[in-house]
Amino acid sequence: MSFEKIGDVLGQKDVDKADDLVAFFAQIRSVIKKYAAVKVESLTYKHDVIGVTVGGSIEASEIRLRHIQIEREIRRRSGRDVKRVTVRVL
Repeated sequence: MSFEKIGDVLGQKDVDKADDLVAFFAQIRSVIKKYAAVKVESLTYKHDVIGVTVGGSIEASEIRLRHIQIEREIRRRSGRDVKRVTVRVL
């Protein structure tokens, strides 16, 4: 059985896109950690909306309270047009 490189299977363009998305999610996590002391369970990004899932309602309230600062910082760092940050509780 032989193994193929992921770049050969997906195509280099898809690998570059995935690497860019991983870096973007790392930026989001660092910005959220800067403004709110919460543990992010998961992140989503679709149609310029960032979805953040946290473990408790207090953590969610903390992000909602500072969502404007978080959105501005993400826009500044990444250059992407982030329209909104939504928060969900597990």
